[in-house]
Amino acid sequence: MTKNHRVLVVDDYPGARYRRMRILLDAGGFDVAEESLGRDAVRRVAAERFDLVVVDLHLPDVSGLEVCRSMKADPATAGIPLLAVSAVSDHADVERAMLEAGAAAYVSDESDAETFLKIVRHVLDGRAA
Repeated sequence: MTKNHRVLVVDDYPGARYRRMRILLDAGGFDVAEESLGRDAVRRVAAERFDLVVVDLHLPDVSGLEVCRSMKADPATAGIPLLAVSAVSDHADVERAMLEAGAAAYVSDESDAETFLKIVRHVLDGRAA
């Protein structure tokens, strides 16, 4: 990877947020930032440049769905891809809802590091994952 991609990881659970950040940092080539609240993430993405936003479905202030919808509704952030993450058991319904809200791809929270990185790279390359 020749470019240092800037990724914002949005999750209110510190353990999950740390795990995703650690995977991205250990993989190299990623500049990683974090937020725990959806509204803060939407504001930060509007103010700073990010190549990807990894957002959890369940956040304490607004849902990951709302983060996706807000970003896609704003012309300044509409082009930034989102990778949706969730630990819910009904993955098909969650995946469909997140993709309809504007996420580029969905990954289960139970996915291993290799799968997570593969999907991140596909999204950054502009391919459906």
